[in-house]
Amino acid sequence: MSKLEIQNLIFRHCGPINLSVEAGECVCIFGKSGAGKSLLLRAVADIDPHKGKVLLNGKEQMDFQPTQWRKLVAMLPAENRWWKNRVGQHFNGKPIRLLEKLGFNSNVFDWEIARLSTGESQRLALVRLLMNEPEVLLLDEASAGLDTKSTSIVEEVVKNYLEEKNAAVVWVSHDKEQAKRIAKRHFLFKEGNIQRV
Repeated sequence: MSKLEIQNLIFRHCGPINLSVEAGECVCIFGKSGAGKSLLLRAVADIDPHKGKVLLNGKEQMDFQPTQWRKLVAMLPAENRWWKNRVGQHFNGKPIRLLEKLGFNSNVFDWEIARLSTGESQRLALVRLLMNEPEVLLLDEASAGLDTKSTSIVEEVVKNYLEEKNAAVVWVSHDKEQAKRIAKRHFLFKEGNIQRV
């Protein structure tokens, strides 16, 4: 069971934001570029400074070690970082089943990071994130740069993870059709806050 609660969250020019995401639920946030959607995810992930409260299953963010929090409340940024030369150097273990679902085989561990396309990098970053079995997923344009087929696969993988782990998901997307597919509750980020639509 993984419930995320955001209470009076203030960061940069945004807030106070209040949002509760239940275990097994995906909510979608959309809005114009620069509105603050990514900043919201970064504040919830405890990457950027902020005021207010963020709670996981009733326990406050400040009661966790930062590294522990970011493992449990994990963010997939729109642009992913890789710090070593080969794909396999970024993984502890080989999540073959998950890789296969996302269109890879075990050979991918030998690939050089420099050869990855944007879409390959995004899908592999999702694998890397899910391997840590976070309780909350913060997805910033998780399917940006992917073709229709790969987008569908990513949506299915996240949906299955949500159901299997009873995780909570906050998905930022520019695609309103995607929002309809992945979430029952939708929020517009506008003028520094979120509005239910």
